[in-house]
Amino acid sequence: EKALKELTRMVDKACGECGIQLAGGHTEVSGNASSDMVTITVTGMCMKNELMSLRNASAGMAVIAAGWIAIEESAYLVDEHRDELLKRLPLPYVSKMDNIAGHACTIPASRIAIENGAAAMHDVAQKGIFAALWELSVGSRCGLNIDLRAIPVRQETIEFCEIMGINPYEAASAGCMLVITPQSEKILEAFSAADIPAAVIGCLTADNDKKIINGDEVRYLDMRKWDWSTPIDFDQMRVLKYVYALDADTFYNWMISGVTLIYMEILKRKIWKRKQRVSIKDIEII
Repeated sequence: EKALKELTRMVDKACGECGIQLAGGHTEVSGNASSDMVTITVTGMCMKNELMSLRNASAGMAVIAAGWIAIEESAYLVDEHRDELLKRLPLPYVSKMDNIAGHACTIPASRIAIENGAAAMHDVAQKGIFAALWELSVGSRCGLNIDLRAIPVRQETIEFCEIMGINPYEAASAGCMLVITPQSEKILEAFSAADIPAAVIGCLTADNDKKIINGDEVRYLDMRKWDWSTPIDFDQMRVLKYVYALDADTFYNWMISGVTLIYMEILKRKIWKRKQRVSIKDIEII
């Protein structure tokens, strides 16, 4: 009970810092759970003309990364794998990241970006900055030219990830955000004044190539390397029709492609009676 009260206090404090009203909650106890797990549902609304859609981005605009990548992963590693890190790194070095989770909030950066001419924004979440860049490309219908060396990342993060065998560019990165803008200098000055690490990491292009440039080496983002299903362009989607069953990879791929509302119906030909799965070919987008 004491731990639950402390957890509730922390959630309420976080909501207060973000200007969110905590509406309520539900608690369950399970013998199968080895640690606390918090699931949060957040709802909000804004005026249509204030929505920062990726559709507003266009070829030629700069892509800014605001905030360090893999901060969320770093905080997790320090908390859950501290002993393993200390076998390879000195205590003062590891301890520098003890409070790094405090940087895992994009609200200050998003406000600054909006006030200084951002055309679009996109958070960098669970699959890391590579996945976020892919989502940006799909949502904006543009290609990418990204300089890998320009992406903000702390040296501690690089070393933590190397020890644990994790790619920092594919690691959880709450607190980092992509800002797309035609006037990068103004936004970078505002970020600097607010002590927010940020850098122009590339630009959108008119083709469909998603290039990651590392010195003389050029690679291309490929969703298949993450074992995801073939991406679908959902920008024009209004209704997903005639869907009964989806494999997990396909459903996740749709979700990360920017779907905020999915309307599903049973197939008209009643295939649910035959317990068959539906392939991409069975989907009609109208």
